[in-house]
Amino acid sequence: MYKFYFYIICCVVVGTACSNETDPTVLPPTLTLHEATGITRNEACLSGKIVLNGEGTVRDCYFVYGSSPEEMIQVAATRTEEGAEVTLEGLKAGTEYGYYLEVSNGGSVVRTGMLRFRTSPNTEPVLGEMVLINKGPTTAVVQCVLVENGGEALSFLGFKYRKEISAEELFVAAEPGEEGHFRARLTDLNLSTSYVVRAYAANAVGEIYTGEVKFITDNAIYVSEPGTLSEVISERQKYQLTEISISGRLNGSDFRLLRDMLGRGVEGEVTPGILSRLYLTDVQVVEGGMSYYSSRYTANDTLGYGMFMNCRNLREIALPNTIKVVEKDAFKGCTGLTVLTIPDEVRSFASSEGCSSLQEFRVSVMNSGFTAEDGILYDKGKETLLLYPEGRARAVFEIPEGVKKIAEYAFLYAPVDTLSMAHSVTVLGLQAFRGAKFKKVVLSDGIASVPGAVFQACTGLRSVILGRGTMFISDYCFDGCMLEELRVLADIPPACASKAFEGGNFFDSCVLYVPAGCKNKYRYADPWGKFKRIVE
Repeated sequence: MYKFYFYIICCVVVGTACSNETDPTVLPPTLTLHEATGITRNEACLSGKIVLNGEGTVRDCYFVYGSSPEEMIQVAATRTEEGAEVTLEGLKAGTEYGYYLEVSNGGSVVRTGMLRFRTSPNTEPVLGEMVLINKGPTTAVVQCVLVENGGEALSFLGFKYRKEISAEELFVAAEPGEEGHFRARLTDLNLSTSYVVRAYAANAVGEIYTGEVKFITDNAIYVSEPGTLSEVISERQKYQLTEISISGRLNGSDFRLLRDMLGRGVEGEVTPGILSRLYLTDVQVVEGGMSYYSSRYTANDTLGYGMFMNCRNLREIALPNTIKVVEKDAFKGCTGLTVLTIPDEVRSFASSEGCSSLQEFRVSVMNSGFTAEDGILYDKGKETLLLYPEGRARAVFEIPEGVKKIAEYAFLYAPVDTLSMAHSVTVLGLQAFRGAKFKKVVLSDGIASVPGAVFQACTGLRSVILGRGTMFISDYCFDGCMLEELRVLADIPPACASKAFEGGNFFDSCVLYVPAGCKNKYRYADPWGKFKRIVE
């Protein structure tokens, strides 16, 4: 080592002595060498200050470095305003290096004294936080980040896991992917069992573990990445589960799998699925993934058209708390559905045809747009009756006082024999009673206009009473009905659209009852005079 220093000192003395003898004004520069910076395992930044003297210039500028006199390497430096610098790469970890600055003006060479630095040593690997990506009844997916390998090749990378009550750990290997992420799928876990898992990495220097993550295998499924539900529900399991609860983010690919489990494929084909109870309270619906039904794709916070169409196995469902829109016929043909719970954030809720077993709507008390009473869905102020459960049979249903409007399709296929309205009802929506199983309907005196197709397809309807305030009857109002009697309480015959009585043999088979003393008014008014029997 002393010989090494002596060699360097001699070089400096000789270089300084090599002055330009032919031109005394061309003086060698003054050099100052700085301490190395930016030192890592394999890199270091060298710099120095160069001050020109007289008319002297700099033609060549180098840093010379090495771990021994026999391994000294000369590298060209980059000139800066104050001097020169260079970044050394490919250094050996945990190694001491000597270095100096060498400058030539063409006639003389000047060198600084030598300084030294030591590169950082290699270490054990560095891991980020481990997270649980998905969790199913007998499967879990975990992920971690390899921050760095410590400068050494990895001998192990993966996850160690065990039953919480056991000391025996199992290891599953993983490969680092994009940005160092690595993950593994833990399979064949025991149901209803508590597990502990931690990420593990090792190299020649040492090994490292992350903190432990605990989870319990049960029917509560956790999905953090949309489209990965299939990672935690195996092909063997998906046709065996009858009840599951899911939390996390789901897209079209996930709902396609759920339909499969509910007994219906993406094109409506029958599958072996037997899932009947589905709890999605903590789910967020997001766009993306494959189509969930035919060519339908998910949209953010929306339960789309046909999402559960014809899933007849479905008995009970709790909708996601973050859902804002439920589109028309999202549950079309769900003949087994008995209860439908509307959560906090829903602002738009449309009817679904064919839910023939639906007994009641339930609404979260936190919802600001809807309320339910006796299983029937109203707006929050209970001024509009929105939906009557298609499977809730009654002999008589009287619309509560204070309800002013009956919404479109509100009584779609409702199994009510007799419907009677409070005096407060003044507005009927289009096809409000379409397909309902009414035998008799009594409209409020406050309803002035009977909308189009309001009783369309009510094949069991035999008697209708129109209130005193009735002024107009729209097209196809009784289309498909087989009325035996129509009672109109208005003293002045209501005006009728040209096709108001289309779709049935009303004039021949239906008896028209009118107020006392008004028979002639109706007899000579069109189309009322076409009724063969008019009775006061």
